[in-house]
Amino acid sequence: MTFQTEAIVGGRLNPLGLSVQADAFFSTPLYESTQAALAQNYIRPLATVTVSPARFIGGGGVRIQPTSFLGVRGTFQGVRYFGSFGQAHTFSDSSASFSDAELSRRKKPGAKSSGRSNVSVGGYSFQASTYVQAKIGRFVAKVEGGVLRNVLRLRSSEPYFYEPSEDLLVRNGQYTSFVNVDALAGSFPGEKFRSGLSTRFFDARFANKKTGKRMRNVRVGPTVIWNFEESQFLALLAHWHVAHPNRTIGARKFVPSATVAYQIDAEFGG
Repeated sequence: MTFQTEAIVGGRLNPLGLSVQADAFFSTPLYESTQAALAQNYIRPLATVTVSPARFIGGGGVRIQPTSFLGVRGTFQGVRYFGSFGQAHTFSDSSASFSDAELSRRKKPGAKSSGRSNVSVGGYSFQASTYVQAKIGRFVAKVEGGVLRNVLRLRSSEPYFYEPSEDLLVRNGQYTSFVNVDALAGSFPGEKFRSGLSTRFFDARFANKKTGKRMRNVRVGPTVIWNFEESQFLALLAHWHVAHPNRTIGARKFVPSATVAYQIDAEFGG
């Protein structure tokens, strides 16, 4: 049995800002195998927390990987927006504007809008997903798809809220779907590097009342990971919106993200 902790500190220009994520988990093998396709198997109960100046997310979950190439995971977390830095916005309908200009205007004292901004509100989040991963030579690919449900304690007249992680308007309590695709090549541009492409697809599963279009966010961009120690790495992820209700109108928004992670492993038992 292995007990591990992971801590990630990162900054994102738009829309999350500085945040710290920490995970702790036990990892127990399901069975023994010398075959590459089966050797990396485990069940992993975990506790996770993400903290930023604007919000707190914390809870637990489990990750089960019966083979080296297939796994499932689920988490249940409490969510709390502090009402700071203008991240918490509520809306009365799906046709409301959540452009950069509108969100900035709503943050100003006395600004009138259909909904509230800078509110302190809590709730919970549930996520379940399955993933497939493969490694061929120095190439690694991973595809993960799942559903996410966010429930906040909102007024019945304000059933929509802005979700800063996905940069989309979300209907409170509704399930949304997501797909992540990562393809990396090892030893490029150097021996300690991995680089490739990352794609994030998020579907909020309801249509804008005025346009009839679904609330979808598709982001694509390069990923570079530098492993400078066995359990330490520096990662750079840069995304461009290729589908978004606001960001693909006019000049597209560049959303860079830089993350530093440190992992400590400790083993207990045989």
